[in-house]
Amino acid sequence: DSLLKVLAMPTGEIGFSPDGIPGIAVVTFASLAEWKAFEAERTHTFDRIMSAYARAVEKANSEDDDATLAYWLASNASLLAILHSTLRAASGSSTRRRSSGLPSMFSRFREGLTSSRKSSEEEVEDGSKASGKIEARYPALLFKQQLTALLEHVYT
Repeated sequence: DSLLKVLAMPTGEIGFSPDGIPGIAVVTFASLAEWKAFEAERTHTFDRIMSAYARAVEKANSEDDDATLAYWLASNASLLAILHSTLRAASGSSTRRRSSGLPSMFSRFREGLTSSRKSSEEEVEDGSKASGKIEARYPALLFKQQLTALLEHVYT
């Protein structure tokens, strides 16, 4: 519920992280990681967050509030890039990639965001590399698909 209260705040109160990432994206990801929602077999958390994101985008779009719409689209795209770089399908999870008819605008945007960040690999005690990726279950993977669909909906 505390995250949903933050999602309902005016965008001017939320702002951006020092790295230039919309604060909503950072807070959303950090909250989901803290709650271990990505590893959950069942959760309604993603549905509630997705509804809040969709309401904010639709409201800004219907009110012709370009600044707020831009913030929410940047937040959505940033969260999607963060999820893409930190989640991997858990073994046994079935995922299906779908191709959108859009030119790879979102994949180029995602690659640009992820390439500008440090590698997520960390050195572990024995000197080997650990990927640092979170094993995501079906609800988290579906959330990624829904974020992508929301962006596609606005841009088409």
